[in-house]
Amino acid sequence: MDEALAFENVLSDLYDAAVDLAGLPLAARSMTAWLDGDTCHMFALSKRTGAPLLSVSHGLSAEIGPEYAAHYAGLDPRRALVSARHDGLWVH
Repeated sequence: MDEALAFENVLSDLYDAAVDLAGLPLAARSMTAWLDGDTCHMFALSKRTGAPLLSVSHGLSAEIGPEYAAHYAGLDPRRALVSARHDGLWVH
């Protein structure tokens, strides 16, 4: 598969997941394959508490994903940036 088509597939899976969160595992798998990686982990942090609200991964066991997110939520340097943003704005 050529690079442009592979990237288009990743974007398509991400857009599908935005409409239906059940598609996030497929999007993580597509991203992992596109990057030729071993794993992909996506997580969202609560602006109020800093706790993980969402943890989806490919290539990690179901038990490790939430622990990974909880551990790195406290270390993530973007956390201060997220806390300073107005509601509804994304940090990526």
